[in-house]
Amino acid sequence: MIAESFLNSKIIILSFIIFIFIAYGLYEAKSFLTGPKIDLKKPAIMTVDNSDFEIDGRAQNISLLYLDGRQIFTDPEGNFKENILLARGINIIEVRAKDKFNREIKKTLSVVLK
Repeated sequence: MIAESFLNSKIIILSFIIFIFIAYGLYEAKSFLTGPKIDLKKPAIMTVDNSDFEIDGRAQNISLLYLDGRQIFTDPEGNFKENILLARGINIIEVRAKDKFNREIKKTLSVVLK
């Protein structure tokens, strides 16, 4: 009886440890499966009157973030906000992100300055 209950408690503990490892593995796999993500708060094509332009958004599952080739940084929640100076005419703005697995995503904005 005592040996049987001791064996049952070992099985329960071992099962719990295995469950923890599997749960952690799934948690880590989530960022691998989803990849990097960029959400911009501005529409993809827009017209503005002012040369001072603010681009903001949110990046998830990233390790590096670039705005027109220049590295920018996010706050702890993944939000970013940068000001750029537009030239007259069409301006193509590129936001690129890489994750820790070196996968890349790119979003572009076309902004026309009148």
